[in-house]
Amino acid sequence: MAEFIKNKCPICRNSSFRIIGSPEFGTIDVDKPKESKIVKCKNCKTIYVNPMPIWTKEDFSKLYNDAEDYFSVVSKSSDLKEKITINRRFKLISQFLKTTNRNCFEIGAGIHALMAKFLSKNNWNIVVQEPSKAFAAELKKNFLEFNIIESDFGDISEEKKYSLIYADSVFEHVHNPGDYIKKSARLLESGGILYFITPNEYSAFNMVKTFINKLKGGTVSYICPYTISFHLLGFSKKGIKILAEEADLEIVKLVRGYDYEWRRLLKTKKTILKYPAALLFYIADLLGWGTNQEILLRKLQ
Repeated sequence: MAEFIKNKCPICRNSSFRIIGSPEFGTIDVDKPKESKIVKCKNCKTIYVNPMPIWTKEDFSKLYNDAEDYFSVVSKSSDLKEKITINRRFKLISQFLKTTNRNCFEIGAGIHALMAKFLSKNNWNIVVQEPSKAFAAELKKNFLEFNIIESDFGDISEEKKYSLIYADSVFEHVHNPGDYIKKSARLLESGGILYFITPNEYSAFNMVKTFINKLKGGTVSYICPYTISFHLLGFSKKGIKILAEEADLEIVKLVRGYDYEWRRLLKTKKTILKYPAALLFYIADLLGWGTNQEILLRKLQ
């Protein structure tokens, strides 16, 4: 049975917040307190579910292994992400990396391991962590060249050091992202990069969605703790700065854009509104209001 943390920001641990909406509860059989709300921390502006669940391994299994639609949703965009995004991210990594070693650790790789796959083709040494036995089995079948670890991230040995630690859409799923980032800092060698990607809850897409929801008289729900995609929190700029400082890492780049939401809109069925909507989100991407945010943190030399 899951435990729940009440009235406490998972980033700055402040207990002052503002309620901004109610989550959907879905049909998956996990504990869901009736008093659950989506709130915004008044100190660091982190958006999170309150009470915050501490999922057990059984809960994670129900949420991901048993939720058949979860990775089918991811798969629809994986080809686009691999072709357009991974190359650009690697260029960013190369720009800020201050070590010549080629050791990469990918956290929570799921079944795609896109960055690990890309780097492996470029002669990097790859270690992939995936705690789900079902997903790890899929990785072992498809990526024989990877060293695949099924341990929880907190249990990973700190003897080996890495020049790159990569986590795509991981930290918004856990109740303790600060612990993950501190652990990553201990695994990094000097000048190494932690590159993590999370949704931007302050995106233009969310602003439009919020406006439409308010017109309909409905509640505003930014994240989905109990339904796909099972996000527990959304990171603010101030929250990211707090996490970096606590782990003795420096922020070298924060990107809010390049998620290409506008390209997805153009692939939808023909409607009059899709073209102006695509233009809106294209401009939002250029202005840094895209639906994703990418954070590069570097270990001080």
